[in-house]
This record gives sequence, structure tokens and C-alpha cells, in this order.
Amino acid sequence: MGITLKCGDTKIYNTYRLWNNFRIIMAIACVEYLKCSIKRDMQTKILTENKLCLYNDINSEDNKELLFYFNLFIKHIEYLKDLNLIGIYHLLSIPDNKGYYIYNNSSEILKTIDMVGEYIDTQKINIQPYRELFDNSCQSKKNIYIL
Repeated sequence: MGITLKCGDTKIYNTYRLWNNFRIIMAIACVEYLKCSIKRDMQTKILTENKLCLYNDINSEDNKELLFYFNLFIKHIEYLKDLNLIGIYHLLSIPDNKGYYIYNNSSEILKTIDMVGEYIDTQKINIQPYRELFDNSCQSKKNIYIL
């Protein structure tokens, strides 16, 4: 049993486990990107209270599952918007079994993939099919359906 992500003629078939792994890997990449960004700000003394709160929240738990990341990103959604990382929220907020990503959300997800690309664990996931799917959605202005 699994899911299909479909945009026009482009399709990705996944088990639920692989789809969940992709989203967790993307969440981890965003967290690593945020950690590096905040550490740079600490060195240049441009650290706001919101950034410090986010940094503390990121480091608060050892057991990080999808729900932890989703709640973390909801709590700090304004900061994600400021950094153009709102795509991670869109990626995590759609249910596994039904729904769709509108092409505007696909654009935000694609920006996030590009921004955190160096932090994505490519040993665990091939990001290219997902990147192509979200890019196809942006270019064609078609939704991605989760079937």
C-alpha cells in the first residue's frame, strides 16, 4: 500500500514509509539550515529573541518525528516566512492519503528544496524526482494530487 503523487503526466509512486522519510529528511535539512543560519547570526551578534527561541526549540528533544517538526515549524511560521522556508510547512501540512499541493505551494516547496539542498541527506533519499515533480507543478501551474 502506498501513495501516488501526480501532476499532469508526472507521477511518483511511494510507500507511506518512503513518503514519510522524504518529509522527515526535508524537515531535518531545514533544521540544519536554520541551525547554521542562527549560528552565523550569533557570531555577528544579530540574534533576535525569536531566533534564540527557535534555536532552543530545535535542540529541545532527541526523539524527532514528523509531528515534532510540524509543531516546531507551526510555532515559528513567521520566521520561516521571513527566510523563504515556508515550503517546509506546506510539505508537512498535507495529509498522506488525500489532498493536493496547489502550484503556489509547489513553488514554495521548490524554493525550500533549493535553499536547503546542501543539507539534504542524499544517501537516504533521491531528491531529484520530487524536485522535478514540484518544478513541473510550478511550470505548468497544475496542482499535485496525492492519491
